[in-house]
Amino acid sequence: MRAAVLRGGRVEARTIDDPVPGPGQLLVRSLACGICASDLHFMDHPEAGADDDSGMSTDDTDADIVMGHEYCAEVVGYGPDTERRLPVGTRVSSLPVLATPAGRKIIGQNPESPGGFGEYFLLDEAITRAVVSDLPSEVVCVADAISVGWSAASRARLAGAEVTMIIGCGAIGLSVIARLRVLGVGPIVAVDFVASRRDTARAMGADVTVDPADSSPYQAWRGVTRPASRPGRPST
Repeated sequence: MRAAVLRGGRVEARTIDDPVPGPGQLLVRSLACGICASDLHFMDHPEAGADDDSGMSTDDTDADIVMGHEYCAEVVGYGPDTERRLPVGTRVSSLPVLATPAGRKIIGQNPESPGGFGEYFLLDEAITRAVVSDLPSEVVCVADAISVGWSAASRARLAGAEVTMIIGCGAIGLSVIARLRVLGVGPIVAVDFVASRRDTARAMGADVTVDPADSSPYQAWRGVTRPASRPGRPST
């Protein structure tokens, strides 16, 4: 298969062997895969894996690793001892963890658990779910990141009268903003150095956006008061 392979701190497109599904595993074809900030961190700072004593991530720069853990895929084959409850061709996604004889591995961070930057990769049948939405695969693949922010905002249990500040408007920060808006919490202050991200934050529901290169986010936050009514969304 063709894959974007990480080795020695460099990523290059190469042809490598197709992964072979083991007991309880599915062989899937990658339809879309997002680039997570942790992919960049894993690539640029392999030494960080040395502090991981779980064995779920490999920091061996001499090994071929196919990254990519934010994916949407389709089933193309089955390993032994599978129920085959998901027919071939089903669009699927799952938590990015694979059970192997050596223990659980993070998909995309080990040679034996390749990710979505290759044509094919492996999933555990037990935790794989069919995609029931008509959303395009390019949207489905970022559901992992979106759900993190969505869950964090929900678990905060804000009462609605707080002035919230989101520092960093990447995928997770933006999903926090969107969820807070749905919950009726605000005003929402969004902080990011990048103008396009601030624009997206406003589109997702932020009331105030701040470039920390120009002004203090904390001063902006202190200057925001909860309006009596919210017919519109002011921004700075």
